[in-house]
Amino acid sequence: MLSYFKINIEIEKVFINRGAQILVGMEVNEVKKEGNRVEISLAGNGSIFTDALVTAVGVKARTSLAEAAGIKTNIGGVGLYGI
Repeated sequence: MLSYFKINIEIEKVFINRGAQILVGMEVNEVKKEGNRVEISLAGNGSIFTDALVTAVGVKARTSLAEAAGIKTNIGGVGLYGI
């Protein structure tokens, strides 16, 4: 069985290989929609404009809400089905 951290690295690779940029440890001041894009204002680092924003907090996923909604889950959280 893969460890949580090994799975995390593999998930990051999937996103990066599909053109995503992963930023960690950034302090966000504000998030707002600008047309079809998202503007993320960072503390002391200006702004980033992107098509989508995904956030995560914590190290252990609580999947009960996703499961109750009928969303498939896997080890560590919501599955990346269709990516």
